[in-house]
Amino acid sequence: RKFEPRDKQPYQERGERPERAPQPAPEKKSGGFLGWLKGLFGGLLSLVFCYAGFRLFRDSNIGSLTGLVFFGPQHMGLLVLFGVALGLGGSLVSVGRHLRNV
Repeated sequence: RKFEPRDKQPYQERGERPERAPQPAPEKKSGGFLGWLKGLFGGLLSLVFCYAGFRLFRDSNIGSLTGLVFFGPQHMGLLVLFGVALGLGGSLVSVGRHLRNV
């Protein structure tokens, strides 16, 4: 950046200030580490869809799959935990890329 000597710059009185154009408000972005929350909702939503498919499949096949059972509580918890881990991992990658470009 080239700077001009002060003698070539226009003199401004102390009280006189140039008018500034109004700046638009900065865009608000969601927090960087909300991926875990998205993963939580994604894991819960996947459980809802799995259960709906399970009910639809079980009820449509009369007698052939009567012993079919849905996930146990520990498997449902692992599925949701896996969704949270994927969301957190994705947000870590995203924040890392953002900080690298800053």
